[in-house]
Amino acid sequence: MKHNTATLSGLALDQAAHKALGPELTGTCPNYSGNWAVGGPLIEFSKISIIERGVEGWAGDCSGAFSTGPTPLIAALRALVASKFGDEVEL
Repeated sequence: MKHNTATLSGLALDQAAHKALGPELTGTCPNYSGNWAVGGPLIEFSKISIIERGVEGWAGDCSGAFSTGPTPLIAALRALVASKFGDEVEL
């Protein structure tokens, strides 16, 4: 099923981020979007920029793929997924 990368959240966002990190990853999908200890290092590893957008929440930029979200981590992960798959990801 295809999902819009700009609105991914929860388990679907975690699965899409796991998929974006590479096909060599196997096993249980971590809680990237809800745990800074797990998802936070991806921001540095993937060179994602994060900015605050005031009442609009947060924005993330990864290799020219821009996305927004209610938290810095969600915005960053959406940008990571968009940088790999574009506007939609198959899950």
